Amino acid sequence: MLNVLIVEPHDIARVGLRQILKDSRLARQIEAVPDLRNANHDLLAQREWDVMLFSVESATGDEFQTIKTVRQQHARLAVLALGRHPEALLAVRALKAGASGYLPMDASQPQLLAAVNAISKGKKYLPSDLVEVLADNLNVDWDKPRHDILSDREFQTLRMLGSGRTLSEIAEALQISAKTVSVYRGRVLSKMKLRNNAELTMYVVSNGLQF
Repeated sequence: MLNVLIVEPHDIARVGLRQILKDSRLARQIEAVPDLRNANHDLLAQREWDVMLFSVESATGDEFQTIKTVRQQHARLAVLALGRHPEALLAVRALKAGASGYLPMDASQPQLLAAVNAISKGKKYLPSDLVEVLADNLNVDWDKPRHDILSDREFQTLRMLGSGRTLSEIAEALQISAKTVSVYRGRVLSKMKLRNNAELTMYVVSNGLQF
């Protein structure tokens, strides 16, 4: 059985993760904290942890440096990064920082347990849909902002959509038709490998691109 440390800032998610692991009987010892600041950081040295579940909020946050530092200090600790959505960029950055796997927070309980089990055995873990996205984009420079590939009009559309503007409002601002705005939206989603407006908005907010 495993010693698992959960680092998750949101109370409901933290309690839920702990309960799932407790019910699974995969873990012998489970500690759940909102962050690794101050006294919570001492937990890392108090016990030989096998797995750490670690929340990453955005691609521009300092969570990845934390993962890197933790892995440098605790080389045997397997880190599973948990993101708010199936974002390929978050997964890549987490793995580069030293995480053993990445899982979106809307994953199923079986996926979570499979991920914990896999990384505890020294394996890597990514959900199948992210594996496909990464396999289709082997030549992508993931350290380069994805919006760099957009045209000026597409970039304007990205920012406005991510700031909550409607198609008609964007059309009026850019002095083009709503149909043309819809075309730009489709191109943005396709080029940036985003599935819907929710992921687009998350990207805009995470990268500070909103108006």
